[in-house]
Amino acid sequence: DAFTLLARSFAPSICGHEKVKQGLLLQMMGGTEKNLTNGTHLRGDINLLLVGDPSCGKSQMLRFVMNIAPLAISTTGRGSSGVGLTAAMVRDAATRDFTLEAGAMVLADRGFICIDEFDKMGINDRVSIHEAMEQQCVTVSKAGMHVQLNARCSVVAAANPIYGTFDPTLDLAKNIGMPDSLLSRFDLVFVVRDLTTEAIDRKIATQVLRQAGLRAGAEGRKHGVEQIHSSILERRQDVDTRRSQEATEIFQKSIPGPDGEPAPEVLTIDFLRKYLRYCRRLAPVMSEAAQAMVAEKYVD
Repeated sequence: DAFTLLARSFAPSICGHEKVKQGLLLQMMGGTEKNLTNGTHLRGDINLLLVGDPSCGKSQMLRFVMNIAPLAISTTGRGSSGVGLTAAMVRDAATRDFTLEAGAMVLADRGFICIDEFDKMGINDRVSIHEAMEQQCVTVSKAGMHVQLNARCSVVAAANPIYGTFDPTLDLAKNIGMPDSLLSRFDLVFVVRDLTTEAIDRKIATQVLRQAGLRAGAEGRKHGVEQIHSSILERRQDVDTRRSQEATEIFQKSIPGPDGEPAPEVLTIDFLRKYLRYCRRLAPVMSEAAQAMVAEKYVD
């Protein structure tokens, strides 16, 4: 199954969380943006929220999205403000005139914005991104200026529950501590749990030991987890140094586990990036059977 292979190749250094990886994969493929004849704009970008227990790899998944996306801006909830995410009016010290400076969501137009520690953001700062997440534009009416900026970006946010760990006895809104108006802006919300069972712990230990054996090869290129989590500048320099005629490797080379079991097939990062870029060019049309199935699932 191609979708299962692509999801397994998404952040392969993180063990488990198959549903979360499938959601992130679909978000990177994106939806179909539509402009109706009556002037209505239907956004095609998908907003996704990860909430759950600490030390589950949420930040690493955000970093993987930032590394393989053509345009991605990373920020944190603690170090971000409302005007920093949308737009700010700044007075020039020399001319004393007001100038408009774009925020992170405007700079990430047609791209992705990764917001880590989303629960640490202030209440007033969260309100300012309501318009940008749903209408995909930022309206500024200050200092005699009325400007509307495009913010057509997909939001990937990660947050921790207000009680430290996720409490299954409470509903999702009480665990997150966010208003319903902001929670409804996210199309996909995933709960990441740290379930401690012997089978899961053994699987995590096997994957960690397998990744520990993947080091720099004889030619000096990085492999495995070192290649995935290298900085964007290093990856771009690595791509520029290769020959343009060189074919992209499809499957990543791996070593067997400590017990001798073969490693699952995983696509290379460069091939995954090219495949996602090709998927975003397509404009699929839903069939009547697919429309009936979606309507039935929505009613359920």
